[in-house]
Amino acid sequence: MTAPVLMTPAWEFTPAQNVIMARLAQRMRVVGIALMALAALLGLRAAFGGDAIGLLAVQAGIVLGCTGFWSVRAATELSRVVTTAGADVTHLMAALGEIRKLYELPFWLFLVAAVLLGATLLMAITGAPWLPLAW
Repeated sequence: MTAPVLMTPAWEFTPAQNVIMARLAQRMRVVGIALMALAALLGLRAAFGGDAIGLLAVQAGIVLGCTGFWSVRAATELSRVVTTAGADVTHLMAALGEIRKLYELPFWLFLVAAVLLGATLLMAITGAPWLPLAW
């Protein structure tokens, strides 16, 4: 015996709501493409730099590239909300999944930075002789 399939009614946004989502998707796509272009430029700088600034360029390029990529993917899903019928909620949830990724990366970067800052402060306060030269 199989479990019954519960059908949920399809939700469709109003034309005014679709305009808002279409504009947001358009802006997100432009920003995402610009961020990916900047990431590519930073990658070129790193490839031809070969110094400590080049390493920073690689790190910044990775963050900006991921952010741009996820922005474009979220924009694509928001566009689908506007241009398709019968799957608005599905596309909206997919867009929110991509937007979540946008915030996961900086969340973890800030968390790591806070831990490193706390360790640095602790070492500075205690006069730890093992204070790494890089800090």
